[in-house]
Amino acid sequence: MKEVTIIVSNEITGNVYLIDEEKTYGQKGFRKRQIVIQTEDGAYEQYIPVEFIQDGCDRIYINELKVGDNVKVGYRLTGRRWQPSLKDDARYFLGCEVTSLEILVPHPGTGETGRQTVEDHIPF
Repeated sequence: MKEVTIIVSNEITGNVYLIDEEKTYGQKGFRKRQIVIQTEDGAYEQYIPVEFIQDGCDRIYINELKVGDNVKVGYRLTGRRWQPSLKDDARYFLGCEVTSLEILVPHPGTGETGRQTVEDHIPF
């Protein structure tokens, strides 16, 4: 019997700490862009990397983001197994893919006001 995996979407709220450049990998041109959200968890700050994958890299709101913006990010966890050959040990990777993004409070000095919301619909 095949095991069924259920992926649940979640949200985090925090400030944009880092906006990375888009990167392309492999012969097929896999694209990824990462931003880091800074949140507080009691006495400790958390730095949570989230990723825009493939067509998500083209979303208009990515170019509107500024470091310091207060945002709410919807995400889903993804995982994959990689084993280059049967003699190699398998490695496992965890990803945090953005499914929606809402700019709650733009960083002061950006000249923008109000709320901006964009939501991607995952086709499944």
